[in-house]
Amino acid sequence: MYRYCTTKESVQRQRQLTQCLLDCMMEQPYKEIQVGDLCAMAGISRKTFYRYFERKEDVLYALLDNFIMDFVRFRHPEEESEDLYSESERIVLYYQQNSQLLDVLVRNDMEYLLHQRSLEYLNQEVKQQESFEWQKQYGRYEILFTTSGVLTLLFVWHQEGFPLPLNEMGATLDHLLTHPLKFD
Repeated sequence: MYRYCTTKESVQRQRQLTQCLLDCMMEQPYKEIQVGDLCAMAGISRKTFYRYFERKEDVLYALLDNFIMDFVRFRHPEEESEDLYSESERIVLYYQQNSQLLDVLVRNDMEYLLHQRSLEYLNQEVKQQESFEWQKQYGRYEILFTTSGVLTLLFVWHQEGFPLPLNEMGATLDHLLTHPLKFD
């Protein structure tokens, strides 16, 4: 478990450590990374590390949670768009811009962790917000099912090297979200 930081300085330090983990994972497998490696890269002592994290795995969870929370902020700008195509394009853009994290997760066979953390986050949000529009119309299970499909689609798109341009992938996502699948 990692500590939720409240001061600007502690949030920055935690973010620094998650960035160090990402940088290390660009160079070597996650299994080979040690807490000492993260401390050396961040220029901190082990004691300082343990103020923020209990173990290396917690840095990974914080990295994933930061990705999810940054996505939430990215997806909900001050000016809300009611156009599903625009929302779909924003989702696709965020994943494309953050391909570095996706790369290291795939390389370490850990993409399931982002999938799992995303669904856990969404499940909590949906349970807390009874006024959530999709929940009124579709229910929690349908929302989780749809989100799982979107995440899988984005990972496949990433693994294939983003073969569709951003606008086409946004249109594909928009189409999948607005039209029922037909099996002949």
